[in-house]
Amino acid sequence: MAADTHRASWWKPSMTDYFFLAVMAWSFLASPNGWARFLLDGDVFMHTRLGQRMIETGAVATTDPASFAMPSGSTWYAFEWLTEILYAVLAMRSGMGAIALLSGTLVGLTIALLYFDTLRRGGHPLITTFLILLATNALNINFHARPVLFTYLFLVISMILLTRDQESPSWTVWLLPFLVVLWVNLHPGVAVLFPLIAILGISCGTWQGFVRYAGLGVACAVATLFNPYGIGLHKHLAATLSSEWILNNAIEYKSPEFRGEFMFCFAILFLLGIASIGLFLRQRKYTESLWILFLAYSTLVSRRHGAIFLLVVTPLVVIQLSALWNEFVAGKGKKSAAGILDSLWRGVAFAPTIWLPIFASVIVIFNPIPIDGKPSSEIYPTGVVEHNRDLVQRSRTFTTEQWADFLYYINYPKQKVFMDPRHDLYAAKLGDDYLQILSGTPSWKKLTERYGIDLMLVKPGMTLVSLLSSDPDWEKVDEDKVAILYRKRQASVMIQSNEIRTASTLTAAHTR
Repeated sequence: MAADTHRASWWKPSMTDYFFLAVMAWSFLASPNGWARFLLDGDVFMHTRLGQRMIETGAVATTDPASFAMPSGSTWYAFEWLTEILYAVLAMRSGMGAIALLSGTLVGLTIALLYFDTLRRGGHPLITTFLILLATNALNINFHARPVLFTYLFLVISMILLTRDQESPSWTVWLLPFLVVLWVNLHPGVAVLFPLIAILGISCGTWQGFVRYAGLGVACAVATLFNPYGIGLHKHLAATLSSEWILNNAIEYKSPEFRGEFMFCFAILFLLGIASIGLFLRQRKYTESLWILFLAYSTLVSRRHGAIFLLVVTPLVVIQLSALWNEFVAGKGKKSAAGILDSLWRGVAFAPTIWLPIFASVIVIFNPIPIDGKPSSEIYPTGVVEHNRDLVQRSRTFTTEQWADFLYYINYPKQKVFMDPRHDLYAAKLGDDYLQILSGTPSWKKLTERYGIDLMLVKPGMTLVSLLSSDPDWEKVDEDKVAILYRKRQASVMIQSNEIRTASTLTAAHTR
């Protein structure tokens, strides 16, 4: 049974509207972590300050503003600049809690639109509800205030346009290039759209269809050039995706580990997706088969593609299971348990109504749960940094990537850091040195001297703690249960020299 998407009246909420409310309530309003989960990742703090800097300077950044270890004037790409400015505006007007609310709403809208489109494509309501909730649970590990949330939303919208055009060609698919212009400036995840369009064009089965989707792909490619860096952004992203350091060391580029509740839910959908390939091939639906195969391979190579797999493949799994369910119910009487269960959903409207944006707006504007919006003192070194703020601001402080985000945020605009999680910018020049210092290899001390590092902000239990504690050149300044701060004994002299270091000194630091 395909879902009845008839909208009885614009003022009456549909199942999709209620589903949006249910996801928001279950995931954020009733969850122990609530909206605060979006602020547990340090990237949001760095993004916010970078956006603020762009607002203050009136220009999109092109040189590195954050690292003291990079040569002065190093080329820099703010490829998520529009999201960063949006974050900064929200934070300056309403605090970091506003960013959390925006992020939660983006997640809710993404899931609601995925739910509706799955029903529109023939998903049985009961199966659709269960599997979309399963996918939502698997997506929980991606619920952070990051620009990638825009990619998730725009990917679902793109799949709605592409699958509708696949069923019946329409002018609406040509809205995609306009969406891409916005997408490429919010997050570079727009790249995933092109293999999906290419697969559709190659497997559609007609020359006319191939030309149509080839033209669509070209139009979308041209649209990606409308960014502050032009073709330079594409070259930078290509270099990032081929970087050996990133592929070998960045966690999100490693293969997934199927452990824990969220990954168990993902594993179920992953296996169902693989099983669906055979069913689609039997039905000669090659596009769907290739989409699943491509995204399954991408996910096994890099866990960062897992969310994309779920958003594209879950509806395909639902379609096949719904077809099997309909065959099963067709042989049962209307008064049987299966027949009664099936008939409960008939005649229910699923198309979103005006209430979907109203519900979203009400949650954002009248959120009943207050959001602190401050970095968690259980995750970030808030106490140690607050007690030693002036010293940390004036020093060259080495710390972990996530804590570097925190330092840049809390001490903006005075603070600079060694390296933050933007591996695409720092991996080639700083990545190996960062790992050697962090892991306490024999060369760690020489590297701290090369970069003129004055302070070390580390976590209890790290190898560096024992090395610093036993080294006569370093002394403990402060500590609590979250962090320990060490200072070089000649720090006062080094801090003064920090203020007069020149760009030539920085460049020489990289000469080996």
